Amino acid sequence: MFTAVKQRVEQIDNAQGQRVFDQVKSALNMAALKGKSIPKSYCAYVVPVSDLPRSLADDLAGSVEEITSTVAVVIGIQSRNDPTGEKGNELLQETLSQVRKSLLAYSPKAGYRGFKLAGGNLLNMADNGIWWLEKFSTTYYLESTYDN
Repeated sequence: MFTAVKQRVEQIDNAQGQRVFDQVKSALNMAALKGKSIPKSYCAYVVPVSDLPRSLADDLAGSVEEITSTVAVVIGIQSRNDPTGEKGNELLQETLSQVRKSLLAYSPKAGYRGFKLAGGNLLNMADNGIWWLEKFSTTYYLESTYDN
């Protein structure tokens, strides 16, 4: 699923038809990201956040779980000489709009429901810009049959 999301984010274009992000990678350690300078003008990291199971059926034949999987797109935007973040906020709002339009209702894999927006927040103000975390959730079903 993460590869599909990463590829989708890589393909996001701005209003001028140019790619939004100079760099898109996957990551696992958000704490390491938020403590660093932003490496490119616009960068994004696809990060797993959580998998929450809900049991739908559990009997002698097997088990069915509905799993809500949440992924984050950590967005880094360079905004120099911007002590209050005014310029950076404008850039962030434009970028968030493009990311949301691309991922909302997008199904990352067969059997997965389309993404829903799961919230977002400022991750950190870097020395050279803004780190923002935008979360998206999807659900899928996991079924297992027991061998007797």
